[in-house]
Amino acid sequence: MAAMNRRWRGRPRPWSWPGSWRGRPRFCWPGSRLSNSGGAVKTLNRRSPENSMRGPQRPGPGNGPPPCSREKGGKPMTDVVLEREFDKAMSTGGFAEMAHEVVGCLPLYRVEWQESLLAEDGSRLVCRFVAPDTESVRMISRDYPARNRTAWAGAVHDTGRTEAVAVVVERRFDSEADLDALQAQEDAHAWCLEQHRVTFLRTFLSGDGKRMLCLYHAPDAESVRLAQQQAGMPVERVWACRGFSPANFPGE
Repeated sequence: MAAMNRRWRGRPRPWSWPGSWRGRPRFCWPGSRLSNSGGAVKTLNRRSPENSMRGPQRPGPGNGPPPCSREKGGKPMTDVVLEREFDKAMSTGGFAEMAHEVVGCLPLYRVEWQESLLAEDGSRLVCRFVAPDTESVRMISRDYPARNRTAWAGAVHDTGRTEAVAVVVERRFDSEADLDALQAQEDAHAWCLEQHRVTFLRTFLSGDGKRMLCLYHAPDAESVRLAQQQAGMPVERVWACRGFSPANFPGE
């Protein structure tokens, strides 16, 4: 053994793992860790600075990878949204307990948690991750029961505003959403949002353009519901929420 140590002194040992285990969870695969980046969101280029859903590139068939795609370790990463519904309401404490348990497993699947939105009544939870694919996100959530569980890849269109998310608007389309038509409709009724003190923050849009979640800062869900109704915007569901992010769990 001493002869072997002299032989490889000053050279990388061929059997050593890349990177170091120091500072990583003991069950973490070598070379994987949580990123310090804030995710791959896109800043909107809009006519209306406060209220708009148009992004710099429209994801969809024939347009190449969604604008949120990036690489980590030479492998593509994308934004993945996980939607869950519960028969038994999830409390804030229940979410915190789940987050503490899950956060240590994220590096194993190369998943980075960005934010979560828990409905005020605890019936729904939306989480956004940066991950290699939807299956990686499904794997980290499989041990937690939910009535419905849907994961989809897409793009995040962000205004860059820092107000807290208070309301989620769900939209669903039979075919790929026409963002130009939706934008024109929203621009024509911008006064509706202003009248009800509603501020648009960001949109999650699925890769096929059929699913959209819009996040707002507002006094309550009813204010957003009225503004959307007056503007004639397509709406599947509106609900008040509380937002969480990795900043709520320092040291994890």
